[in-house]
Amino acid sequence: MIIEQLSPKGGVSISGIDMSRALTAAEGSQLSAAFEEHGLVVIRGQNLTKRQLVAATEPFGGPELNPAVNDCDPEAPGISEIRTRGPNGEALHDDDDALVGDIAFHTDQAYITAPNRGKLLYAVEVPQEGGGTGFIDGFATYSALSDTIKAQIEGLHVVQSWAHAQATIARNKAYRVDGEQELADNRFADVAYPMVLTHPHSGRKALNVPPLWASGVVEMPGAEGQALIAELIAHITRPEFAYWHRYRPGDIAAWDNWRFLHAAEGTPGRYARLIWSVVIRGGPVMGRELGMTIYTIDPGQMPNWPADHLSRYLATDGAEGYWADFTAVRGPAKAPNLILTVVGRQSRRRYRHGLIYGETDGCCVIIGSKGGAPDHPAWYLNLLVNPSVEVQIKERKFHATARVASGEERAELWKMMVDLYGGYADVQGNTEREFPVVVLEPVAD
Repeated sequence: MIIEQLSPKGGVSISGIDMSRALTAAEGSQLSAAFEEHGLVVIRGQNLTKRQLVAATEPFGGPELNPAVNDCDPEAPGISEIRTRGPNGEALHDDDDALVGDIAFHTDQAYITAPNRGKLLYAVEVPQEGGGTGFIDGFATYSALSDTIKAQIEGLHVVQSWAHAQATIARNKAYRVDGEQELADNRFADVAYPMVLTHPHSGRKALNVPPLWASGVVEMPGAEGQALIAELIAHITRPEFAYWHRYRPGDIAAWDNWRFLHAAEGTPGRYARLIWSVVIRGGPVMGRELGMTIYTIDPGQMPNWPADHLSRYLATDGAEGYWADFTAVRGPAKAPNLILTVVGRQSRRRYRHGLIYGETDGCCVIIGSKGGAPDHPAWYLNLLVNPSVEVQIKERKFHATARVASGEERAELWKMMVDLYGGYADVQGNTEREFPVVVLEPVAD
């Protein structure tokens, strides 16, 4: 394996490795280390099937396998096609010179609170002109700020708006992901992210003001905040920070979404471009939905705070209670919560419980920690007998089937949940009981 500098602006180019076969442990470790250090990796000269591309995400964190939706290949879950031609080969634009698929610098999944780790793009068909992907390193843009600006923006939060982004994308009607459905402007609520984002793995600081999404500053509403956003975007998008990758057929570009912005240059309408895309699984919660109140335990409610938390969540459909601060009971300062309804194994009565949860592959994951107690929580014992449960996440309610993860799956999900709340590992050390990791699989009604 040969690793070389990709550009003075960041990233590495890797050759001499075949991603179509199973990698050795040493190769996987080298790729993982390169990704963690550089955040942008281009692997040259590959010849992959869609399933092999999904497998190629493993050194970078593994795939996020989306449920079967229109923009994913049912034979290779997780793969989306980004193309300038429709399913029958027709051009998506009737103007040979107009750009198809240009999109401003952005981070992926900036409209939710726990974004994916990154993405792999695999070049299948490359145009003669255009079709590049731009990358900007948030570590570099933060480091280049003056100490005065760094002090000014520390502790501020940028408003990342789905509606703002859709208004921008709407100018280019030829932007397509294969089979994409029309998306409503209000599909996602605005979210607040730290303007200075501390990377969950390295601890380094990145400037987080994605031009496509950034619509304001939480702590500086109005013109003052808009002026700061404009100033920072002008800084971020200076030419000296941007690397534009020109694809060769068989290139894989993998980047760290928690660190890099990326953009699509667009392709002139006369040319065909086909890219296969697969998402790298995400991790910790980084943002919060605006308009949501963080439920904080009142010491005066001890020991009855679970009932208070549950009642407020149900009364407000999670507007108060979805996010909760559990530091008063040695829990996380901010964690997402769902409401789980189970049927009693003896009483046959329905019981509701507010629980911290994570998400993977369209399913919810919960941990039976019970604060490190020697016995399992009652909700867990109940669902072992009656695995048909009900779940509420904010206003969304659905039926699910509960199952207990084991083996490698349990190990992966346990790590994911410890990343969400490190206290699970601490309290697990206080008991010989192994905490059950429970997967809640939605059931179609």
